[in-house]
Amino acid sequence: MKRIWVLLFSMIVIFPLLSQNMGSNRNPRVESQLNYLASKIPQSMMDIPMGYKRVAIFEMRSDLPGTYLSIEDWRNKFTEKLMELGMQVIAVPEFDDKITLKILSSDSSLYVDNRSAISRLKSNPKGLQYVCEQYQVQALFSCHIFLDSVNGPRVSMRLLNPSNRAIIWLKNLDLSQDLILKPVVVSLSGGLLSQRVDQIKDASTGKVLAANRSIAPVLLNFGIAQYLDPDRSNLFGLNVGGRVVDKTPVNYADTSLGRMGMSIMPHLGMMYQVNFKRKPRIMPYYWGFAQFGVNYMYHREQGLVGFHQKIGVQITDNIAVDFRFEQFLNGYSSLSANQNYTLQFDNVTFGFNVALSF
Repeated sequence: MKRIWVLLFSMIVIFPLLSQNMGSNRNPRVESQLNYLASKIPQSMMDIPMGYKRVAIFEMRSDLPGTYLSIEDWRNKFTEKLMELGMQVIAVPEFDDKITLKILSSDSSLYVDNRSAISRLKSNPKGLQYVCEQYQVQALFSCHIFLDSVNGPRVSMRLLNPSNRAIIWLKNLDLSQDLILKPVVVSLSGGLLSQRVDQIKDASTGKVLAANRSIAPVLLNFGIAQYLDPDRSNLFGLNVGGRVVDKTPVNYADTSLGRMGMSIMPHLGMMYQVNFKRKPRIMPYYWGFAQFGVNYMYHREQGLVGFHQKIGVQITDNIAVDFRFEQFLNGYSSLSANQNYTLQFDNVTFGFNVALSF
């Protein structure tokens, strides 16, 4: 008896929870995309031809699960917009899409038809024309909502001439244009780095005058990148720019060598970026990214190959902050402004970077 009570209690507690979860089994991304498509309906219907004042909603189909916007919700949206465009939306009972059983008999046979009224009219052009004449319908509006495996939800709309079923107006509404919108990302970035000066030598004698000093180069970069997939999770691009190097080390007051001068070191390279942690947005945007790149820098007849890595956060859709680490295959040298001293730079730099994309 105790087991029976436990079983009944479990059924009372668990079954409502299961039914609630099943009823709310929605994909937030698809739902937001559907709401976005619904918001685009008014603008997309602005080019409907004039002259068709009496319109009937002929067919509404949806392949979406019932947990999303229902057929009635979509019907109301289209009805409101058609009326805003100055059209009269006619309610035609013969366009009911509920399946009804109809039995036709004669002296020799019995015929059972279990189609909906609208399905019968589709196969009977004369009957459809007669119904439209009865209600003075000038155009038939039909709509199909379905999910595309690549571009997400799609809405296909059209107006038909009831007398000959000719297509008067056709519009496909989806996210394909939005997904390919801004397929190329252009960015401007700037950052502050940290680098070590291994040695400062007297150019004439080669004597080491200072060692292990730090400098703070400023990195400037212009980049252009191409999305590699519809989800915008992968990019490949090129960059060109340079670093402005104040060769005078930080905390340099304990020496009497004077200012070392400035240098501009140009570079160019390529990069690959992976985005992760998608934002709850209609369009694919991400919180974080990781980037890997190869760069070539030139300074005083020295060609240098280096590799950089970034890990960053996309603060807004256009502003990102990242931590950058770069290592060249070898160090490089430079001269002071008065050419009295030779500086040997370490091959490793790291620092922070801010990027503006558009």
